[in-house]
Amino acid sequence: MMNAAMTQWDSGLCSGSDPISVTFSNAIPEPEAITEVLGGQGDVALTTLPSATGTTSGKRQYAYAPIGVTATVLGYWADNPNTGEPQSGMRLDPRLMAKLITLSYNLEDVSCKANGNAKGCDPGIGANNDADFFEDPEFTKLNPHMVSNGNSNQFPAVPIVLQGESDMTYELTRWMADNPAAKAFVLGTPDHGMRVNKYYKNMAMPTNTFVSDDPSQYMTNAFSPVAGLSGTAGVAGDLVLSSAPGYEYFATCPPPAKVCNTRFIPELQGERALYAVMDSGDTANFDVPDAALRNHAGRYVEPTRAAMAAALTSMVTAKNGVTQQVNLSSSNPRAYPLTMVVYAMVPTSGVGTAKGDLIARWLRYVAGAGQTPGQTPGKLANGYLPLPQSMRDQALKVANEVQAQAGNPGSSPTPTPTPSTTPSTSPSASGSLTPSASPSSSIALPKVTPRLSTVAVRDPLSSGLTRYALPALLIVGGLAALGGASSFVASGPLGPELLTRLKRVYRGTTHGRSS
Repeated sequence: MMNAAMTQWDSGLCSGSDPISVTFSNAIPEPEAITEVLGGQGDVALTTLPSATGTTSGKRQYAYAPIGVTATVLGYWADNPNTGEPQSGMRLDPRLMAKLITLSYNLEDVSCKANGNAKGCDPGIGANNDADFFEDPEFTKLNPHMVSNGNSNQFPAVPIVLQGESDMTYELTRWMADNPAAKAFVLGTPDHGMRVNKYYKNMAMPTNTFVSDDPSQYMTNAFSPVAGLSGTAGVAGDLVLSSAPGYEYFATCPPPAKVCNTRFIPELQGERALYAVMDSGDTANFDVPDAALRNHAGRYVEPTRAAMAAALTSMVTAKNGVTQQVNLSSSNPRAYPLTMVVYAMVPTSGVGTAKGDLIARWLRYVAGAGQTPGQTPGKLANGYLPLPQSMRDQALKVANEVQAQAGNPGSSPTPTPTPSTTPSTSPSASGSLTPSASPSSSIALPKVTPRLSTVAVRDPLSSGLTRYALPALLIVGGLAALGGASSFVASGPLGPELLTRLKRVYRGTTHGRSS
């Protein structure tokens, strides 16, 4: 979720007289990132949910430092067929989201008997359920301003989602589970005759993984969780390129799978109907519309900075006394319900003075200059809320503990320095830091002898990471910008407008929403 922010922070951290190079791996889900860092395979883990196995490993102790405020969102294309332009202003409540996530729509009337494949499907879907959002009375009541577009693909109501474990998935399904109507739908209570896909009935919520439970072949083809979040090979890339990750079903394809390895063709502007569970950093930096979601007060709120700030005012603290989550029972009408605080889990003992100094420098940068919004290197990218002062102070306190390498004493802290402009690390599952040039600072920061490590350099038009031998700090967390089960496929050359959109987030020239 911190990929857009990390991209700008990294570029700022690499420039200056005393730089820090950051090895940032966003290919590792948060629970695995925590495990890897506790096992000594990285320096810093990025996470929203606290470690389920504690914060001590051998001689190492860890503490949580807030580094970013972001949000889970539903990004979408829902083009107006009359104008060819993307529509905006979509509203969704938890029950509508539950219908989408449980694959309960009728997929353009693809019934059990369609395409000669009746094996394993749920006959209740074809008989009673709406084809997609635009035929659902619940949706049309909330969105009378939106026009159905007669999508060109066969499966428009199958969402693009992350593969594997994710804190984002957990927060989304926690919001669904908190709503009585959504929970009742998943448990089997129909809505205007439409009922849950039987394979998802009684689905456990919250959960941190999207699972393909429907065994019917056409649904197996259509629902294809993506092994990555950001970049052209991830969820964001699939949505930006209007290329759903599923595969066409043809009765003429070889049995038993009936798959001809024909991926859905990219949808044309004016005909797009695509929905993706993603992060506010990517929707802002790729200029993708995001849905307004219903909060506990009954208001429909978009993930603006003001709405994320409102959610922070009533957050609840986890049992560890540090990490925080949205209070889903808050009556604040302005709060966005899927706001998330990202923490860096950092070592306060056991890593040595040099590495402790380096991680402390990174935290001070992130909590200082890195919280200034902007589109230039080192600034906070669009789609993120600057940390409030209390969280900056918390991050600086942890930075002192990391530098002291004396565990988490809670007493006799070193003086809190003014936030440094020295580049810092980025959110990800795990990672490592090494000194590199950073902007000059008024503070005398410890000098650390550069050590050889690796730096991940992202290419927005490839699905891999190119690594160069440079001094670096290793940070892990988030989800992959790497390719995976759903590698990028296009039917023709990329046009200049599309290339410009893809390159924005990597070159610091995006003009995403910030208000």
